[in-house]
Amino acid sequence: MSAPYSPEATRLILRAPGVEAWVCPELGGMVVKYAVDLGNGLVDVLDCREEKLRGWPDRIHFGNPILFPIVSWVRTNGEDNVYKVNGSPFVLPQHGFARKSVWTVENVSDTEVTLSLGHSDATLKTFPFKFKFTLCYRLKNQALEISAMVHNLSDATMPFAIGFHPYFNAPLSSASSKGACYLDVPECERISPLDSDWMNYSAIKQPQGRLAADTDLSGTFFYKNVEGALIRLVDEPSGYAVNVSWSNPHLLSWVAVWSRATDEKQVCIEPWTTGPNPVVRPDEMCHLLADESATCTLLLSLNRMT
Repeated sequence: MSAPYSPEATRLILRAPGVEAWVCPELGGMVVKYAVDLGNGLVDVLDCREEKLRGWPDRIHFGNPILFPIVSWVRTNGEDNVYKVNGSPFVLPQHGFARKSVWTVENVSDTEVTLSLGHSDATLKTFPFKFKFTLCYRLKNQALEISAMVHNLSDATMPFAIGFHPYFNAPLSSASSKGACYLDVPECERISPLDSDWMNYSAIKQPQGRLAADTDLSGTFFYKNVEGALIRLVDEPSGYAVNVSWSNPHLLSWVAVWSRATDEKQVCIEPWTTGPNPVVRPDEMCHLLADESATCTLLLSLNRMT
């Protein structure tokens, strides 16, 4: 499924005036670099430090990992990473296998690349469904659009989850600090588990507000039904704000906000289709009938504060 990181890993570089993105098919098909020039040189929006890339595939704390066919973790009858399909147990690692897989390049141009991941003997042992997952990265003006489409090639209904896991630099320049950054979170529901297996959870209505980026997020903050399907990462001393928006909010109805440590200069804003251990809440899983497809899109942009 994956090999240790190599500096020679393929990097497909997309460029347009004032923006570039690097996509690595061999590193989980993810975009590892997205940088924008708003007049003072390229600003790295995503954390793409070489020391982070060297953590591949055991520590994937960079770029924008793609989560599939599960987000977060699963647990069945006290067994971690275990879930059942028609009574048979399967083992699925945290966040699934897509982020550690080698993807196939379908098409590439100066501003767009399409990758695909299909089922294999290895994936069928851990996820017993045939599928094709297509990712399209596209520069639109200075924004980066990431479209994900899953096609069920099995004869049976396929349950699954999708998530985006971008690691944003916080701060966005050396003129600032993580403590000076905050997330502008619109009106939404704050989600908290009521038991260790996430069989039940509470949903508390929360007004629009600011979440300091140096808050202890190691336990993950979860939100649902974010108004406008948009969260901003704001760095006032640098004068920049990152817009994180997503399409199909009925599908991408959850957002996880996470950072490994308060002094780690990154923060993750992650639109997901569901929350942790969704196998105990099967109605929250996505379900595709045979030959059906589902699509969702993440849009990232860097903007000057006004």
